[in-house]
Amino acid sequence: MKKQPITKLVALALALTMLPATALAVAADTNAAQGDSVNNAYYTNDPDTDPDPDPTPDPDPVPPIVDDDPIVDDVPADTTPSTPAKPVEPDAVVVETIDNVKTETNENGQTVVTATIQVEDSTAPVAVSEAAVEALVGQAKEGDVVAIVAETTGAVSAPAAQLAKLIETTGNPVSLGNSVAAVAVNATLAELAGGAEVKVEPVKNEDGTISVPVTAGGKVIAPEDVPGGIDVEVPVQYTAGEVGGVNAVKADSTEVELTWSITLGKLQVNLTVTGSIKVVLN
Repeated sequence: MKKQPITKLVALALALTMLPATALAVAADTNAAQGDSVNNAYYTNDPDTDPDPDPTPDPDPVPPIVDDDPIVDDVPADTTPSTPAKPVEPDAVVVETIDNVKTETNENGQTVVTATIQVEDSTAPVAVSEAAVEALVGQAKEGDVVAIVAETTGAVSAPAAQLAKLIETTGNPVSLGNSVAAVAVNATLAELAGGAEVKVEPVKNEDGTISVPVTAGGKVIAPEDVPGGIDVEVPVQYTAGEVGGVNAVKADSTEVELTWSITLGKLQVNLTVTGSIKVVLN
């Protein structure tokens, strides 16, 4: 080993002591930055650039959560039309007494007893009680003609047993109806009711014809079920001279000529077939 002169060593020491402090700080920062870069290079986990892979690898990534029963917001609503509810028939107005009873003599010399029932709802069904009909039985005499008329467009019913008494007392059918029309309830209709009730529900249709449904004991009675048919009385505003004919319009639209007459503003029709009543004016 070659010995350096002592004077050169002293000169080097002096030179180092004369370097500015800022130069030394820059050198320190540079070394630190280089150290960080080297240290960071060891943890890139890149096999190509990482000279020393991270000895502790990162844990496996957490798999995404999959909902086995997802909530679907866009499920189409059930568009199946619902079955319309069946209209509920209003409760019948029960009539216990009939205060408006009028007596008059018709063109045949018969006494006509007309019991008129007034109701607040002009469309409500009316049920005449046993007591109300019994009161009419007490007033009627043999040969009288009794009419029970409710001022409504709804159905009108009366107990068959009491109607049968009234028919037996007078010897004539009892006229039972509403403001549209009335039906002559004879002994056959009362008997068909089987002790229950006779109900009539005359209706004026949109085409101007009149339907007259009749039930006895809850069973629909067709004119063909009654010997001689069903006699119907309809209030009218025209005279017999203005009428060209009266027909029954059947379900197949065919028409059957009916026997008819008009007296004192009332059209009497003998309905012998099932169908609505059609008046043909001149």
